[in-house]
Amino acid sequence: MSKSSATSKKRNRAEQVRQQINKLKFIRQLGIRMSVGAPEVPVIIDQSDGTLPHQALDNDLLIMIPPWTFLPDNPAYGFETLQLQYSLTGVEPSFVDIGPLERLDAPILPEQFPHYMAFPQAQLPRDGRLWIRYRHVNYADQPSTSSSIALICDSTPPWGSSEPPLAELPPDPINETYLGQHPDGVEVTLPIYPAPQGGDFFQLYYLEKLPEDLGDFGQSAASGAIAPDRKTSIPTELIRRLGDGHHLVVYLLYDKAGNRSRISLPAYLDVVLGEEPAALLPPEVPLARDDNIIDFKDAQQGVYLEIPEYQHHKSTDLIRAKWGSQTLPDVPVGTQPFPLVMKVDKDVLHAAFGNSPVPVSTKVEYSVMRGQTAYGPQEIIIDVDFTIAGPPRPDPDPDWPNPINPALLSPSVRSASGLDNHLVRADNGQPAQLTFELYTGAQTGQVVDFYWGRRLVESARHTIDMGTPGASRTVSIPWADIEAAGNHAAPGLEVYYTVRAAEDALNEQQSNPRLVIVEAIDMTPGIPTFEGLSENGWLNCNSLWEPDNDQPAFRVKIPACSHLKVQPGAQITLEWVAFDAIVAGNPIPNLGDPETITLDETMINEGFIWRIEPYATRIKPIFDVAPLAARGEVRYSIALLQDPSPWARNRLSLSNNETGGHCLAPIRK
Repeated sequence: MSKSSATSKKRNRAEQVRQQINKLKFIRQLGIRMSVGAPEVPVIIDQSDGTLPHQALDNDLLIMIPPWTFLPDNPAYGFETLQLQYSLTGVEPSFVDIGPLERLDAPILPEQFPHYMAFPQAQLPRDGRLWIRYRHVNYADQPSTSSSIALICDSTPPWGSSEPPLAELPPDPINETYLGQHPDGVEVTLPIYPAPQGGDFFQLYYLEKLPEDLGDFGQSAASGAIAPDRKTSIPTELIRRLGDGHHLVVYLLYDKAGNRSRISLPAYLDVVLGEEPAALLPPEVPLARDDNIIDFKDAQQGVYLEIPEYQHHKSTDLIRAKWGSQTLPDVPVGTQPFPLVMKVDKDVLHAAFGNSPVPVSTKVEYSVMRGQTAYGPQEIIIDVDFTIAGPPRPDPDPDWPNPINPALLSPSVRSASGLDNHLVRADNGQPAQLTFELYTGAQTGQVVDFYWGRRLVESARHTIDMGTPGASRTVSIPWADIEAAGNHAAPGLEVYYTVRAAEDALNEQQSNPRLVIVEAIDMTPGIPTFEGLSENGWLNCNSLWEPDNDQPAFRVKIPACSHLKVQPGAQITLEWVAFDAIVAGNPIPNLGDPETITLDETMINEGFIWRIEPYATRIKPIFDVAPLAARGEVRYSIALLQDPSPWARNRLSLSNNETGGHCLAPIRK
C-alpha cells in the first residue's frame, strides 16, 4: 500500500468519527429518541450510581440489550450485528470494542428480547468506574450507538487487607452501677474508617472467646446501618447472660457492594455483676507465722501462702499473688474451702532473693481478680534469709534448694577394727572415727554438725578453728548413735556433715554423703520368757490360768523389738514345741503349726503376751505322751530380720493328783 493511500484512509476514518459525533449531537438537540435503547445490567444493587455487588466481578457480566425500533421480520433482510464497547473514563473517544461481534439473522422478533451479551470477566476492573454501551449495525448497514450505562466495580472491603482497629468501649468495668445508668446496654463506638458511604453496615459480636471457625460467630449482639456517630450498644440481657468475665468485642464491616472486612482486632470488656469482692484480709505464710522468717530449710520443705476468706467470693474468682517482684500462677477460688492455699515455687523463691548476702525484706501480696478487674491488693512484709556459709553454690544452680553442695566433699569413716567405711561385728560396742576435709570458704567460728544416717550426732559437733594446723578434721561417732541407726547392708548408710555460719545461724549446707556399710549391731531378737511359773520354776496346771480369763493357756512374754527397727505391719511367726523328757528326749507330735501375727506399734514398743491355746490340741497331747514331766520350748522370728530368737526352754508337768489325770481331767469318784 502506498503512503498516500494509507493517509487517505486515516483521513476518511477521522471524518466518519466527526460525522457520527455531530449526528448524535443533532439528534439530542432535536429531542429525537435513539433507535437503540441503553443497555441494562440486572445485578446492579444501587441504581443511583450503578454499584455492582462484589460477587459480580467473579464471572462474565451479563448485559441486557432491549429491542430496537425497527426489527427486520423477514429473512430477506439478511442480518444485523451487535458489538459491546466499554470505557474506563466515559469520555466519547475512549470507548473501545470488547468481546465478539454478535450476528443476529433475520427474522429478528420481539420475543427474542431482552438479548444478553457477556462482558468478559477478565476485563472487569477490580475497583473503579466502568461505562458500557453497544454499537448496532442494521440490515441496511446503518450504524447506531446506544447511550452508555455507568457502573461502579468494588472488590475492596472496608480497611482492605488490614484488620479493623478495636472498637471503643467504656474504660471502667461494667458493673451494676453502669447497667443501672445505661438500661439499653453497653455503649460501643466503631472507629472511623476510610471512604465510608451510604449503604455500609456492621455486625457486632460479644463473645467469651473467639470461635475456632472464624467464619462462624453465631448471633450478633448488634447489627445494621452505621449511624453517623458510629455508636451502637450491647444489650443488657446479653451482658447478664454471659455474666462475669473478661469478654471480647469484635465487629465486621460491609460496604454496599457486599465486601466484608476482616474481623476486627478484639477489644475487651470486663464485667463484674452482683455484689463485688470486699473485706479482703492480708495473706499468711504459715512457715513464717511465728518468726516472720523464711529460711533455707523452709524452702526445702515447700513454702505456701494462705488466702483468708473474703466477702462475696465467687467460684469464678481468681487469686493473683506476688512474692516480691515475682508473680505466682493464678489460682481459681472454685469450690475449695478457705483459706486457699497457693504454692510458692522454688524458682520464684530463688529469683526473688537473688544473690543477696543478707536477709531480704520481701512483700507478699495478692489481689482478687473477677475477670480482669482487680480487688486489693492485701500485703504483708516478711524476711527471707537464704544466706549460707562455706563454699559458694553452683551458678546456675538448677538443684536449688537442695542442701547438698558438691563442693563439700564426702567424709570418710574408719572403724575400730581399721576398715574404711565398713563396720563389722568385731566393731560392736566401739565408736567410729569420721574425717572431713576443710572446705573452700572455711572460717573460724563456723559450725559443723555430723549425721549418722539422719541422726544428728550431737556430741560430735565441731567448731572450725583456722588456727589448728592440717587440711582435715576428725571427730568420734559414739557407739550409741551407731546402734540407734541400726545395721545397713550395701549400698550402706548415708553419713554426711553440714556447715553453718555460727551456732545460731539458720541456714546450713550439706556435704555429699558417704555410704557406710554397718554390720556391727547384733540384730538377734530378744529371748521370750514363760509367764506363771511355780516357785520352783515349773510350768504346771496353775500356770494355765491368769486373772480375768477363764480360758486355759500357757503364756509367753515376747519382748519389745523397737531397737531392731521393726515397723508396724511386720509379721512375727511363733513356734511351740515339746519333748517327752526334761533333758533331751523326743519331740511330741501334733501340737499345732507355727502361728503368724501382725505387729502393731504397741507390740513393737512394749512387747506382748502370746497364749498357747487351745488346751485340748496344743497342750493336752503332751500329757498323753509324757504324763509325769516334759519340756516346752518357744521361739519366734520376725520378717526381714535374718535370725530367729533363741529358744526359751522350760520343764512342765500336766499331772494332777486331785483328778488322777491331766490338769483338766474329770475328778475321780
